[in-house]
Amino acid sequence: MDPIHLSNAIKHEAWRLGFDPVGITGPEPPESAPQFLDWIRKGYHGEMLYLEQRAQQRLDLRSVFPPVRSVIVVGMNYAPDPTTAPAGKGRVSCYAWGKDYHIVMRSRMKHLLARVREQTGVSFAARICVDTAPVLERDLARRAGLGWIGKNTCLVNRNLGTWLFLGVIPTNLDLPPDTPQKDRCGTCRKCLDACPTGALIAPRILDARKCISALTIECRTSIPTELKPSIGNHLFGCDECLSVCPWNRFSRPTREPSFQPINRDILFDPPFFLNVGESEFRKRFQNTPPARTGRAALARNAAIVLDNLRKKESTA
Repeated sequence: MDPIHLSNAIKHEAWRLGFDPVGITGPEPPESAPQFLDWIRKGYHGEMLYLEQRAQQRLDLRSVFPPVRSVIVVGMNYAPDPTTAPAGKGRVSCYAWGKDYHIVMRSRMKHLLARVREQTGVSFAARICVDTAPVLERDLARRAGLGWIGKNTCLVNRNLGTWLFLGVIPTNLDLPPDTPQKDRCGTCRKCLDACPTGALIAPRILDARKCISALTIECRTSIPTELKPSIGNHLFGCDECLSVCPWNRFSRPTREPSFQPINRDILFDPPFFLNVGESEFRKRFQNTPPARTGRAALARNAAIVLDNLRKKESTA
């Protein structure tokens, strides 16, 4: 099968399996490599030491998959449906309402590769990467035409907005690359102005040491006292710089059942996380994003949220 027809077959099967944007790019090092290394050098990655430890690997796809010739990049829409949002005094990033996207994406990408091999009869090698391999997914997604890097450092798609999970498949197939999208942020700075802690210190530069998502999800130590008031009622993650993006006017609620809310009765309830035991926590949150962070960090977050809510009520 010629490369163009093979590329079309891959995209058609990806769309059929529930992926939204799909694109292909080459294995060349990312153009943003100097900026990425400078970001690491300045310590903006905070406690995400894995980014520093494998920084050089992220700049060379051959370190992840030596025979790479092309990269398939897939996206899956997880845009929330406001009518299904859990109720409560706390807030949880909508990416964490349902099943862990690592599990969902990896399973679907395995099906994609199996179906392409079956449908086309082409034998090829590939590796599935969903956020845990040393790969700069957003740079590859931009180059594959899935969107552009917004000023909030996240990928923005002109038809789906900011709500996208990304998966990367380096392969030894020789496929024609897609054309990158034009940067359409313009003069807009809504995402920068919306950040409660000022973590977006400049367009496309995030200081993770101040980011609420990094603090409430990645941080395993105590959260700096001076940042606690700005966390407000964010129990787990933060969607502020995503939700204000004007391109979300084109988004539509996710069609993926796995991303619908789980634990609707307690997901936004700070006292639950403060009081729940380890066994009950594991049972309730198995295979969901909060499980990856753990009960102790969620209890810490809940204590901060309850303190902020008490102070807010006392001054009302």
